[in-house]
Amino acid sequence: MNFTPASYDSLYPQLEQLGHKAWAEQLQKAVDAEFSSARHGKMPQWQEALRGLPEIEPSVIELTERVAIGSADQLDPADHADFIDKLKVLHPWRKGPF
Repeated sequence: MNFTPASYDSLYPQLEQLGHKAWAEQLQKAVDAEFSSARHGKMPQWQEALRGLPEIEPSVIELTERVAIGSADQLDPADHADFIDKLKVLHPWRKGPF
């Protein structure tokens, strides 16, 4: 799993084909800015955490009564612990009063 500005490269030509060239250019600049390390100092760590997540086909997707994607038994205990550690890298920890 890798979310980078390049992840959106196939979108821009499609927008242009639909007559939205100016919007495609504007969107590309905005995406590049949002993914920059200058804007988010932890972007390299976040990207590494995303790349390290396993490719899992969820056994269930539940969005009506609750939000549940997959189940814990899809990973063995060691992979589960590693999965949780990688997800914690993405958690927006904040200090002090909110």
